[in-house]
Amino acid sequence: MVRSELGEIPQGWHFSIIGDQVETVGGGTPSTTEPSYWENGDIAWYSPTDLTKAKTLFSIDSEKKITSLGLQKSSAKLFPKYSLLLTSRATIGEVTINTKNACTNQGFITIIPNEKFNVYFLYGWLLTKIEIIKMLASGSTFPEISKSNFRGLDFLIPVSHILQNYEQLIKPIYKKIENNIYQIQTLTKTRDALLPKLMSGQLRVKE
Repeated sequence: MVRSELGEIPQGWHFSIIGDQVETVGGGTPSTTEPSYWENGDIAWYSPTDLTKAKTLFSIDSEKKITSLGLQKSSAKLFPKYSLLLTSRATIGEVTINTKNACTNQGFITIIPNEKFNVYFLYGWLLTKIEIIKMLASGSTFPEISKSNFRGLDFLIPVSHILQNYEQLIKPIYKKIENNIYQIQTLTKTRDALLPKLMSGQLRVKE
Protein backbone atom coordinates (compact mmCIF):
# COMPACT_ATOMS: atom_id res chain seq x y z
CA MET A 1 0.00 0.00 0.00
CA VAL A 2 1.17 3.54 -0.78
CA ARG A 3 -0.09 6.95 0.26
CA SER A 4 -2.33 9.06 -1.96
CA GLU A 5 -4.80 11.94 -1.76
CA LEU A 6 -7.43 9.41 -0.75
CA GLY A 7 -5.29 7.67 1.85
CA GLU A 8 -3.52 4.39 1.30
CA ILE A 9 -4.12 2.66 -2.04
CA PRO A 10 -2.58 -0.43 -3.67
CA GLN A 11 0.81 0.11 -5.26
CA GLY A 12 0.54 0.77 -8.99
CA TRP A 13 -2.96 2.26 -8.71
CA HIS A 14 -3.35 5.99 -9.06
CA PHE A 15 -5.80 8.75 -8.26
CA SER A 16 -7.76 10.74 -10.81
CA ILE A 17 -11.24 12.22 -11.31
CA ILE A 18 -13.96 10.70 -13.46
CA GLY A 19 -14.13 13.71 -15.78
CA ASP A 20 -10.52 13.20 -16.83
CA GLN A 21 -11.02 9.54 -17.71
CA VAL A 22 -14.36 9.21 -19.55
CA GLU A 23 -16.71 11.36 -21.58
CA THR A 24 -19.95 12.51 -19.97
CA VAL A 25 -22.93 14.05 -21.80
CA GLY A 26 -26.20 15.69 -20.82
CA GLY A 27 -29.58 15.68 -22.49
CA GLY A 28 -32.37 17.84 -23.82
CA THR A 29 -36.02 17.87 -24.81
CA PRO A 30 -37.26 18.73 -28.30
CA SER A 31 -40.23 21.08 -28.41
CA THR A 32 -43.35 19.08 -27.60
CA THR A 33 -45.45 21.43 -29.75
CA GLU A 34 -43.62 20.47 -32.93
CA PRO A 35 -45.04 17.16 -34.26
CA SER A 36 -42.13 16.57 -36.65
CA TYR A 37 -39.82 16.14 -33.65
CA TRP A 38 -41.87 13.23 -32.25
CA GLU A 39 -44.21 11.59 -34.76
CA ASN A 40 -42.86 8.27 -36.05
CA GLY A 41 -39.68 8.84 -34.07
CA ASP A 42 -37.26 5.92 -33.92
CA ILE A 43 -34.56 7.26 -31.58
CA ALA A 44 -34.85 6.11 -27.96
CA TRP A 45 -35.33 9.16 -25.72
CA TYR A 46 -35.17 8.53 -21.98
CA SER A 47 -36.79 10.41 -19.14
CA PRO A 48 -36.22 9.51 -15.46
CA THR A 49 -39.64 7.83 -15.41
CA ASP A 50 -38.29 5.11 -17.71
CA LEU A 51 -35.80 4.16 -15.00
CA THR A 52 -38.06 4.52 -11.97
CA LYS A 53 -40.75 2.35 -13.58
CA ALA A 54 -38.51 -0.44 -14.83
CA LYS A 55 -35.73 -0.48 -12.23
CA THR A 56 -33.61 -2.85 -14.31
CA LEU A 57 -29.87 -3.04 -14.76
CA PHE A 58 -30.26 -3.08 -18.56
CA SER A 59 -32.83 -0.97 -20.37
CA ILE A 60 -34.12 -2.45 -23.62
CA ASP A 61 -36.02 0.62 -24.78
CA SER A 62 -37.57 3.95 -23.79
CA GLU A 63 -41.27 4.79 -23.67
CA LYS A 64 -40.91 7.82 -25.96
CA LYS A 65 -39.02 8.23 -29.23
CA ILE A 66 -37.86 11.30 -31.12
CA THR A 67 -37.01 11.86 -34.77
CA SER A 68 -33.63 12.75 -36.25
CA LEU A 69 -34.91 16.29 -36.67
CA GLY A 70 -35.95 16.41 -33.01
CA LEU A 71 -32.46 15.32 -32.02
CA GLN A 72 -30.91 17.94 -34.29
CA LYS A 73 -33.12 20.74 -33.00
CA SER A 74 -32.53 20.11 -29.29
CA SER A 75 -29.64 19.83 -26.86
CA ALA A 76 -30.16 16.06 -26.61
CA LYS A 77 -27.03 14.07 -27.45
CA LEU A 78 -27.00 10.66 -29.12
CA PHE A 79 -24.75 8.19 -27.34
CA PRO A 80 -23.84 4.56 -28.08
CA LYS A 81 -25.40 1.44 -26.63
CA TYR A 82 -23.93 0.13 -23.39
CA SER A 83 -23.46 3.56 -21.88
CA LEU A 84 -24.40 4.39 -18.26
CA LEU A 85 -27.48 6.56 -17.68
CA LEU A 86 -27.62 8.32 -14.30
CA THR A 87 -30.63 10.39 -13.27
CA SER A 88 -29.22 13.67 -11.98
CA ARG A 89 -32.24 15.91 -11.37
CA ALA A 90 -35.21 15.63 -8.97
CA THR A 91 -34.96 11.83 -8.89
CA ILE A 92 -31.26 11.31 -8.32
CA GLY A 93 -29.27 8.11 -8.41
CA GLU A 94 -31.25 5.78 -10.69
CA VAL A 95 -28.88 3.96 -13.04
CA THR A 96 -29.31 1.78 -16.11
CA ILE A 97 -27.31 0.53 -19.10
CA ASN A 98 -28.94 1.16 -22.49
CA THR A 99 -28.89 -1.64 -25.06
CA LYS A 100 -29.41 0.54 -28.14
CA ASN A 101 -28.21 3.96 -29.26
CA ALA A 102 -30.19 6.55 -27.34
CA CYS A 103 -30.47 10.05 -25.93
CA THR A 104 -32.06 11.53 -22.79
CA ASN A 105 -33.82 14.59 -21.49
CA GLN A 106 -31.97 17.08 -19.32
CA GLY A 107 -32.46 15.03 -16.16
CA PHE A 108 -29.47 12.79 -16.84
CA ILE A 109 -25.71 12.56 -16.84
CA THR A 110 -24.61 9.82 -19.22
CA ILE A 111 -21.20 8.18 -18.88
CA ILE A 112 -19.70 6.81 -22.08
CA PRO A 113 -17.25 3.91 -21.59
CA ASN A 114 -14.06 3.73 -23.60
CA GLU A 115 -11.35 1.22 -24.49
CA LYS A 116 -9.73 1.56 -21.08
CA PHE A 117 -12.79 1.57 -18.82
CA ASN A 118 -15.60 -0.79 -19.73
CA VAL A 119 -19.23 -0.27 -18.74
CA TYR A 120 -19.16 -3.03 -16.10
CA PHE A 121 -16.25 -1.48 -14.19
CA LEU A 122 -17.83 1.98 -14.46
CA TYR A 123 -21.18 0.65 -13.21
CA GLY A 124 -19.49 -0.79 -10.13
CA TRP A 125 -17.67 2.48 -9.52
CA LEU A 126 -20.88 4.49 -9.92
CA LEU A 127 -22.76 2.42 -7.35
CA THR A 128 -20.13 3.31 -4.75
CA LYS A 129 -20.72 7.03 -5.43
CA ILE A 130 -24.53 7.22 -5.35
CA GLU A 131 -24.78 8.49 -1.77
CA ILE A 132 -22.08 11.10 -2.41
CA ILE A 133 -23.88 12.19 -5.58
CA LYS A 134 -27.12 12.65 -3.61
CA MET A 135 -25.29 14.72 -0.97
CA LEU A 136 -23.74 16.95 -3.64
CA ALA A 137 -27.14 17.69 -5.19
CA SER A 138 -28.60 21.15 -4.57
CA GLY A 139 -31.25 23.46 -5.97
CA SER A 140 -34.14 25.67 -4.88
CA THR A 141 -36.85 24.01 -7.00
CA PHE A 142 -35.54 20.42 -6.99
CA PRO A 143 -32.18 18.83 -6.18
CA GLU A 144 -29.70 18.38 -9.01
CA ILE A 145 -26.05 17.46 -9.25
CA SER A 146 -24.18 19.63 -11.73
CA LYS A 147 -22.03 18.10 -14.42
CA SER A 148 -18.97 19.89 -13.05
CA ASN A 149 -19.50 18.43 -9.56
CA PHE A 150 -20.04 14.99 -11.02
CA ARG A 151 -16.94 15.21 -13.20
CA GLY A 152 -14.92 16.09 -10.12
CA LEU A 153 -15.70 12.83 -8.30
CA ASP A 154 -12.60 10.88 -7.32
CA PHE A 155 -11.73 7.87 -9.43
CA LEU A 156 -9.16 5.23 -8.52
CA ILE A 157 -7.49 3.60 -11.49
CA PRO A 158 -6.27 0.01 -11.02
CA VAL A 159 -3.30 -1.38 -12.90
CA SER A 160 -4.29 -2.47 -16.41
CA HIS A 161 -4.14 -6.24 -15.94
CA ILE A 162 -6.62 -6.03 -13.04
CA LEU A 163 -9.07 -4.15 -15.26
CA GLN A 164 -8.69 -6.79 -17.96
CA ASN A 165 -9.11 -9.70 -15.54
CA TYR A 166 -12.13 -8.03 -13.97
CA GLU A 167 -13.86 -7.64 -17.34
CA GLN A 168 -13.21 -11.28 -18.25
CA LEU A 169 -14.72 -12.45 -14.96
CA ILE A 170 -17.71 -10.13 -14.74
CA LYS A 171 -18.86 -9.76 -18.36
CA PRO A 172 -20.50 -13.24 -18.60
CA ILE A 173 -22.53 -12.47 -15.45
CA TYR A 174 -23.79 -9.17 -16.83
CA LYS A 175 -24.61 -10.80 -20.17
CA LYS A 176 -26.66 -13.44 -18.36
CA ILE A 177 -28.60 -10.70 -16.58
CA GLU A 178 -29.20 -8.90 -19.88
CA ASN A 179 -30.45 -12.09 -21.55
CA ASN A 180 -32.79 -12.75 -18.62
CA ILE A 181 -34.28 -9.26 -18.97
CA TYR A 182 -34.95 -9.89 -22.68
CA GLN A 183 -36.61 -13.21 -21.85
CA ILE A 184 -38.78 -11.60 -19.18
CA GLN A 185 -39.91 -8.94 -21.63
CA THR A 186 -40.78 -11.56 -24.27
CA LEU A 187 -42.73 -13.67 -21.76
CA THR A 188 -44.55 -10.59 -20.45
CA LYS A 189 -45.66 -9.60 -23.96
CA THR A 190 -46.79 -13.17 -24.64
CA ARG A 191 -48.79 -13.27 -21.41
CA ASP A 192 -50.42 -9.88 -22.11
CA ALA A 193 -51.43 -11.06 -25.58
CA LEU A 194 -52.79 -14.45 -24.54
CA LEU A 195 -54.53 -13.69 -21.24
CA PRO A 196 -57.42 -11.60 -22.66
CA LYS A 197 -58.08 -14.29 -25.27
CA LEU A 198 -58.11 -17.00 -22.61
CA MET A 199 -60.43 -14.95 -20.39
CA SER A 200 -62.84 -14.27 -23.27
CA GLY A 201 -62.87 -17.88 -24.48
CA GLN A 202 -61.19 -17.13 -27.81
CA LEU A 203 -58.46 -19.55 -26.80
CA ARG A 204 -58.81 -22.69 -24.74
CA VAL A 205 -56.23 -24.81 -23.00
CA LYS A 206 -56.42 -28.52 -23.74
CA GLU A 207 -56.99 -30.72 -20.71
